Amino acid sequence: MNNQQEILLGELKVTLQTKGTAVRLLCEDNNALLEHQSVEEVTDILTRNFEKVTQYYRNAAQQKVAEVDLQRMSISIVVHYLYMYNKWRKMYTGMADLELGFKEEDFEHPGTYDIILYYCKQHFPKDWVSKAAAMVGKTDDEVRGYDERRQQFFDMR
Repeated sequence: MNNQQEILLGELKVTLQTKGTAVRLLCEDNNALLEHQSVEEVTDILTRNFEKVTQYYRNAAQQKVAEVDLQRMSISIVVHYLYMYNKWRKMYTGMADLELGFKEEDFEHPGTYDIILYYCKQHFPKDWVSKAAAMVGKTDDEVRGYDERRQQFFDMR
């Protein structure tokens, strides 16, 4: 049975489609298939985590980033971790009961920084460094250094 539901997170419309025992999540640039989940579970997890992440970055950015951009980055972060943690549940037997919620340590994870930097580079090409720095609570120089180290890391492959 396939059905569809739309929810509103801030200014963002999220579409959830039931696909057998999975839920397809669609929102602007985000698309994830969450296996062994129901629309109700995904709605609850998304709502709680979106509020948590958005509030954290709203406090960090201190109005240096428009609300809609803050929400777009937040949903990208939430979907990334929700997909990853849900996938881990299936891949690793020891993680079958892993909580799908966004964890405090995820705010400092390189994957989170990468999502923010990528978004800022795409949407604020002239001042991406200052916008990203506001989001992650670092100085412009720290963000530039982080970005250079990440580029060096990826160039080694």
